[in-house]
Amino acid sequence: MKDPNDTRDIDPRVGSPLWIHLTTVTAVGTVAFIIAMFHLHGLLDFGSKPGLLTHPLFWLLAALIVIGEIWPIVTPGRSDQVSPVASVTFSFAALIFWGLPVALLMRATSTLAVGLAQRKAFRRSAFNAAQVTLSLTAAGLVILALNVPGSPGNPWNPDGRDLYVVLPAGAAYFVVNFVLVTTAIALHSRAPLIRTLRAALPFQAFVNLVLAGHRAAGRRRDERQLGAACAAFRLPARRHLRQRGDVGAA
Repeated sequence: MKDPNDTRDIDPRVGSPLWIHLTTVTAVGTVAFIIAMFHLHGLLDFGSKPGLLTHPLFWLLAALIVIGEIWPIVTPGRSDQVSPVASVTFSFAALIFWGLPVALLMRATSTLAVGLAQRKAFRRSAFNAAQVTLSLTAAGLVILALNVPGSPGNPWNPDGRDLYVVLPAGAAYFVVNFVLVTTAIALHSRAPLIRTLRAALPFQAFVNLVLAGHRAAGRRRDERQLGAACAAFRLPARRHLRQRGDVGAA
């Protein structure tokens, strides 16, 4: 539900640094999303094989991404404004397994839909969708550069020998996400940017890289991935239940 006291839902003055930042990120993220959707294939069929929409894991990950967007992980002493979301884990899993277009379809659309459903301002929801689009795109480009991209027709299951791909991709996701979001926070609060970045870095680096790297486990067959995805959600779920009195909208 929209918080009437949340000033982040107030549109910034046109031409202000915050307005320029939000508008630029939203525009670039929208272009990146559109380009990725032109490369989306395999949802309905892979020639003679059933498409991704018939795969139970697709719908499970989609549901977990939505749930992760609705309930951020709020730890003691931290506000919901800087709280990580468990959907990082599941969207990163989709990126590794099925490639960037599928991951963006699942994560960006859920971020925008959940934000609007919670009655957040459209500009804020669009910015959030755009920044996760650019963050996943950065990670996807790293994977592409190392020539190991997954796709709906040819999923990629990394094992321990593939950490040289997963770790740089997770780092790229974190850097882009951290800079875009923390810059917006600094501009909104009119705080010095460098000081804001330094203050937020230790906590955000630890939590986001853990969430993004959670999927980088051993190689699994398709039938075991449902259980693995469920297991990945247990920790955020338990933490949410213990702290549900503190949880707010992202």
